[in-house]
This record gives sequence, C-alpha cells and structure tokens, in this order.
Amino acid sequence: MTKMNKGAAGGTMDEKHFTFEEHMENSLILQTCFYRLEAFFRALQANYGQDHEAVVSASEVLNKLNELKIHMDDLVIQEFPERKLSCVYRTNGRPVLSSPGKFDT
Repeated sequence: MTKMNKGAAGGTMDEKHFTFEEHMENSLILQTCFYRLEAFFRALQANYGQDHEAVVSASEVLNKLNELKIHMDDLVIQEFPERKLSCVYRTNGRPVLSSPGKFDT
C-alpha cells in the first residue's frame, strides 16, 4: 500500500508499508552493519584507546544503529503482531543487537 505524504522539505514522498519479508531483510541489513561496525570499533579501540575521536564516533553510531533496530522491531510488532516471536530477539522487552557470546550455542 502506498500513500503520498508531504516530505520534510515540502515535496512529496511515497509512504510505503513494508511487507513482513521486507522488514526481515531490513533487520538483517541492520544486524550485518552492526556486527561489522562493532568489529571495526573493537579494532579502533584496541589501536587508539577509548578516548580517541574515531572510537567515540564509532560508539555513537553503534548506539544509533541499536536505536534504529529497536524502532524497526517495534514497527514490525505493530504491523504484524502475530509474527512477534519470529522476528525479534528481546531482552527485558527490548531488542538488543550484540554479538553472540564465546560459549553461546
């Protein structure tokens, strides 16, 4: 379903409602970005220390990606409540992006 809405700049933009499959694909993209950025963040942190501007910036981006994941998962649950358990990993009711632990199976 597509509707036309006024964009922030005054123009029009399509408001598209994603299918469940598109939400899952977007979630996978976010997770992939998060894991790759997390690995890069760890390397920066090891090489330059916690206080380096690049490390601080990478940390901020990781936090923003996690916030985006939370909002996207909330959208999925609102639009597809019957698929709630199949789409998100939740801790204390909120989705959390994190790498699996060393001993996780």
